[in-house]
Amino acid sequence: MRKCVCGWVFFVSFLVMSIFCNAQDVRYGLDERCTSIVPPAWPSGWTIENTNGDSQTWETWEFGGSQGGTCFRYLSDAVNPADDWFFSPAIPLSAGTEYTLALNLRVTSTGSPHDLTLWYGGGAASASMTTTVLTLAGISNEEIDEVTATFTVPGTGDTYLGIHCSSPLPNSLAVFVDDIRISSPETDLEVHLQLDKAFYATGAVDYATDEEKKCLVYVENVGSSSQLLNSRLTVGDGDDPDAVLSFLITDPDGFTVPFEAAVKRAEPETEDFESIVSGEQVYKNYDLNAGVFDFLRSGDYTLQAIYQNRFSLAGQAVWMGRIESDPVILTIQ
Repeated sequence: MRKCVCGWVFFVSFLVMSIFCNAQDVRYGLDERCTSIVPPAWPSGWTIENTNGDSQTWETWEFGGSQGGTCFRYLSDAVNPADDWFFSPAIPLSAGTEYTLALNLRVTSTGSPHDLTLWYGGGAASASMTTTVLTLAGISNEEIDEVTATFTVPGTGDTYLGIHCSSPLPNSLAVFVDDIRISSPETDLEVHLQLDKAFYATGAVDYATDEEKKCLVYVENVGSSSQLLNSRLTVGDGDDPDAVLSFLITDPDGFTVPFEAAVKRAEPETEDFESIVSGEQVYKNYDLNAGVFDFLRSGDYTLQAIYQNRFSLAGQAVWMGRIESDPVILTIQ
């Protein structure tokens, strides 16, 4: 990976004229999946409060979350109703921005529902929680499911998320919480997908079934401030949260074309993060054929590139979020 330099000015101008920012672009202010810890350890900065002082409180657990993985869990006390909290680290939020809170959750049994309330406030304590974001009464789904809510904060600064279990019935088994995210619309970065023929042959998009289908994907800083990006554009399946670059491809009938390649999973290293100023890019050339996607039928395929970073870098403000390119049409003759 490298940054585009002056010799690429014409190339970049051509692409920007034909591609516009996509409404699916989001930036994560918080993204916690519990994948960096081994229970009973907690992710850095997260804290608990056993408000009623009974035998049970929130803990991290080795299974039960998204895809069966590590998560947060509250197991009911045998005698007392629940009154237990856990809190996020400080999250820098801005007044006037609409944020989306999302999390995945489930319970052990539909016959043992749970009640959760999600709050925010100025400190990691129940006494500091000032505003309710979402109330979830009678959670009874045994399969992991996502819930979302939107909110704004009255002032700019550090905000803490609090999750309160207040299930009234003791001995109600467990509730599991995972993939806690707070996101806002992304306006400073765009990802672009360009087919090789469309560039070199002034817009041609016709390919034979067995022909190479090369493309260029690049992430551009269109904002005014520098952005620290994960430039290790490892390609993977769109359902893999650790795939930095993926493609959404639908066939002429609107069905998703599966990603066929093997993925070598590895976390990026410090040198894989690049600071790019306004107008700079990180990019990757890629062959969509090569055993990755099968284009077996004639007709129009719709392609989108997805750039996603969920990796952090200690002590530095790495961009974390998800952005999608505008659709591009590829025609199989």
